[in-house]
Amino acid sequence: MADSVVAALNATMQMSLELRRGGEAELARMATVPGFAAMLVQVACAEGHVAPELRQLAAVILKNHVRVHWCEEAEAFAPPCICDEEKAAVRAALPAGLRDSSAGIRTAVSAAVACIATWDWPDLWPELMDCLLRPLEEAAHASHGVASSDADADATFGSLRCLELCASDLGEAHLGGALQRLLPLLLALYARTEPAAARFRALAAAVARRLLERVAALCTDHELLRALETQLLPVWADTVLATLTAPAATDGADGDGGDGAAASHALPIASLRFLELLVSQFPKSLNAQVRIWPLYNIAVPNSVWCIAYTKRVAGGPYLAQKSYYRACTHSGSTPSICRLLGMRCMLYRAPVRQDASCSRWLVYSLPQITNGKVAEPGVEPTASWVKARGPNH
Repeated sequence: MADSVVAALNATMQMSLELRRGGEAELARMATVPGFAAMLVQVACAEGHVAPELRQLAAVILKNHVRVHWCEEAEAFAPPCICDEEKAAVRAALPAGLRDSSAGIRTAVSAAVACIATWDWPDLWPELMDCLLRPLEEAAHASHGVASSDADADATFGSLRCLELCASDLGEAHLGGALQRLLPLLLALYARTEPAAARFRALAAAVARRLLERVAALCTDHELLRALETQLLPVWADTVLATLTAPAATDGADGDGGDGAAASHALPIASLRFLELLVSQFPKSLNAQVRIWPLYNIAVPNSVWCIAYTKRVAGGPYLAQKSYYRACTHSGSTPSICRLLGMRCMLYRAPVRQDASCSRWLVYSLPQITNGKVAEPGVEPTASWVKARGPNH
């Protein structure tokens, strides 16, 4: 059956409309036959035997097939339901795709894993977390570089990408355990200083940010929140700020945010977004006057500035980027990290928690930061200063 699946996939990519429709009809027919999901996994993980574009397509179709036929409780469910034996075979074979040498296939397989994990982890798939964390543990604690081989690097990238997708669907019941196990490991990976580790560090920060976004949206456990803001996140904050203030964090060719600039600035952009989340949702983890003020004089290259908005400004991102870049550039100089952070918080109306005394200075200074008018550092704003300038000034 695997050969027939490959033939149908190949037909869907032909120029001829008749061949494409024939391939699509054949795939739709096979989707009702037991064993189709297992065959898709076999094709997706057949590195070296099937063309990469067909393997990626197989992984994408698998994700859509799982979304519709995996669990009867799913909103999009349609019969037939995949049998338990086939589910077990899929769970056993699919993680191998996370070690694929193709980034596109790793991402497609990660999406399928995340879709299955929504229903099966941890009860029916308890080994998934160990499978995902094993490459990260090896990378975080490796004595000679982050990855000893390309295969190890691919496995680490695949695990990080999968964790990033899975984190978006974590339920409140599993947040505490995931945070306790993941955040220290991600921090160890993010804290690596080798130049070759920059992409791993950027992905580690992205995964941690997704986890914390889930916590901010769902968590009602005040003890867990207190432990985060007093124990884990202050260490993260110090490490992120050390990364942003290091010369290598802001080096790079100035530009308008093209693909090359995006690749070279992945780490500072991921760090900025993580810091933005701490400011808006976990301000007690920051001592704004001590930790944030030094960033006011750290310049951000034009390319980092533009890329930081690329995926979040709707309706003409390029013009919006240029507009906000001009608005936040004071006296013709390159905007600082602190000014960029302030503008992002206001532009997207991030709900900054103003009840945290340690971040009061930053909360009331954000509008002034973006306009080049900041209260004297180290001085708590007085009532008259707040009344005169206010957070909406």
